[in-house]
Amino acid sequence: MPPLYRTLDLRGLAALLVVILCWGCVPVMLRELIHTVDPWVANGIRFPLAAILYWPVLIYFHRHGVLSWQVIRRCRLPATCAFTAQIMWAAAPYYLPASPIGFLARLSMFFSILFAMLLIREERQLLGIPHFYIGCLATTAGFLLLSLGAGLQAEEIYLSGLLILLGFDIFIGLYVVTVRTHLGSIHPLLSFGVIAQMVSAGLLVLSLGLGSWQVLPTLPAMSWVLLAASSVLGIAMAHALMYIAIHRLGASVTAGLQNLTPLVTALLAMLFLQEKLSGSQWLGGLTILLGSAWLLIAHTKTKIGSSKS
Repeated sequence: MPPLYRTLDLRGLAALLVVILCWGCVPVMLRELIHTVDPWVANGIRFPLAAILYWPVLIYFHRHGVLSWQVIRRCRLPATCAFTAQIMWAAAPYYLPASPIGFLARLSMFFSILFAMLLIREERQLLGIPHFYIGCLATTAGFLLLSLGAGLQAEEIYLSGLLILLGFDIFIGLYVVTVRTHLGSIHPLLSFGVIAQMVSAGLLVLSLGLGSWQVLPTLPAMSWVLLAASSVLGIAMAHALMYIAIHRLGASVTAGLQNLTPLVTALLAMLFLQEKLSGSQWLGGLTILLGSAWLLIAHTKTKIGSSKS
């Protein structure tokens, strides 16, 4: 029989587009919080709040006999990657403006693709498809246009901020791939619900020891709104939807399409933080859109039924 090729998974694409929108908003929100709470307190509030939202989900799966120690063990490695990345992500706005965070965070695409090709046999099908290379080159070119067109002053970029984002990119790349390799047969709501509890426990311990919790009684209402909104959108909603996208579209394609996130961040930063968007940034955004289309075409040219590891 002739090989069966994939069709475009609209559910996976829809989930990923919501993730892109959510994660495009978060840097702007976090940037607004740097003058009111430190990164340890922000972590200690945002992730535990998202974890609490998943308690009804975990109770449901426990009552149906799905939540087991085997599921918990399989979640440990992705949780470790997410925990480390989250520390660096929360610290980034204290060293970089919102737009560079959105841009530099997308370097995680290269690490996601690298780890996916090394660890997932099914993903290596993309190496034989020209559309994949065109998509990667186009999204990378668009990323560079967005970055170079930001017009940032040199003093706004700090080496410590660049190193923090590099570490974030590496661990996010590992996180994306381990979600694919370790959690493929587990319901996304269950797997992220478990991971959220693990990550929250570690972040809460760190925040209690290192954070300045005495500022909480004086926090303005808008800071609480931003903390809650960034938790719900950037963590509770985006991570579970990202799991769906990874399982349906693959780690490499999901990572590549996330290069649309800095365009969303730049647009929101322009609207709410008065950060300018130059002509080259608009061109970069269009280039990323075209590259994303090529990546989706590459996904439809992979064969169904290949081994995942």
